[in-house]
Amino acid sequence: MSTEIKAGHFIIGNKTSKELNSVIQKRPKITKPRRKITLKPVPGRSGDLIVDEESYENGLFELTAFVESSSQDEQEINQTKIGLAFDTGDYQSFVPYWDNKYEYQVVTISGPEFYGTRAFAFSDPYDVELSYKPFKKLRNVNNISLSVAGTVTNPLKYNSLPYIKITGIGDITLKVNGKEIVLKNVIEYIELDSDIEECYKLKSGVLTNENNKMYSLDFPVLKSGVNTISWTGNVTNVEIEPRWRTR
Repeated sequence: MSTEIKAGHFIIGNKTSKELNSVIQKRPKITKPRRKITLKPVPGRSGDLIVDEESYENGLFELTAFVESSSQDEQEINQTKIGLAFDTGDYQSFVPYWDNKYEYQVVTISGPEFYGTRAFAFSDPYDVELSYKPFKKLRNVNNISLSVAGTVTNPLKYNSLPYIKITGIGDITLKVNGKEIVLKNVIEYIELDSDIEECYKLKSGVLTNENNKMYSLDFPVLKSGVNTISWTGNVTNVEIEPRWRTR
């Protein structure tokens, strides 16, 4: 899908607002994610102690949209499609027209709630409240493939948590900005997901847990700016889904 989205339109999961016959009526009020800090009083000391978890809570926004229908049957079909698109019970991608360079991860916490009246005939305004993860991901970014050591430049101001597929065999040490990720007994390839902090291998639809092959505590992070990537061992290719992100 292209980056550009017309005013009022959006993408939710794998559905476009056009497929849902929907248009956002106005830009929502957005509650930005709050940094997770706790203030603790210290006996005999002025001012509270700040305990910083170095993470963020989810943000919130409520969409007010309008779905156009020309008959009662079409109205029922449209309401069902919208309900299925939003009410998944899990995070899914959301791209709004007002910030269409980025993809949010959202989960529906209220609605969709339809409140049409006789004046709207078979069409309906509706509200849906969405909770979104603190970081939004830059869209339409190509994966990066390295057959020799090189550099990768993060264009945004926040560290990213990449997916990395290492094709090779035997004992391998991947180095990201000099920090070592030690892998043992790799067979054909191995996959690292820094977002969920899992090491695995997906082949022919079968997922195999490979955490026991990783002998390092920390997963790779791509900092803002230039990152150096190198390795030791029998490696033929390193493929990186960079997942550039910001708040």
